[in-house]
Amino acid sequence: MTKPSRSLLRDIQAKTDWFLRIMLGHPTLGTHEMLWEFFLVPELQLDAMEARTKLKVEMKAEKIKDEYEPVEDVREVEQFANHAREMVRSVSYSTKSVARRANGLGQTSSGRSLPLGSLSAEA
Repeated sequence: MTKPSRSLLRDIQAKTDWFLRIMLGHPTLGTHEMLWEFFLVPELQLDAMEARTKLKVEMKAEKIKDEYEPVEDVREVEQFANHAREMVRSVSYSTKSVARRANGLGQTSSGRSLPLGSLSAEA
């Protein structure tokens, strides 16, 4: 087996260094535990990582239960969401209708198809 050339090794080292600097400079990833484990632990121990992740999830769930009250009555929110959905649907229909009429008017003015009287019949 042959050894890689020094220039290839330097190129790999430079690109790896560049990548790791970007990761460390990132506001979220730079402080992430997994990135630091990658730097500090020569062999990743998957079982320990999995156990620690499960513990974090459990602690986060407990924190959410402690800090927030459970949502009980969502009827008003559902009514508002349904009303908003209907309003958006109405605006969407009107917008499509205007677009169709404008398209028809554009075709008529360019002399393509519909006679001018047929546009007023649609309205």
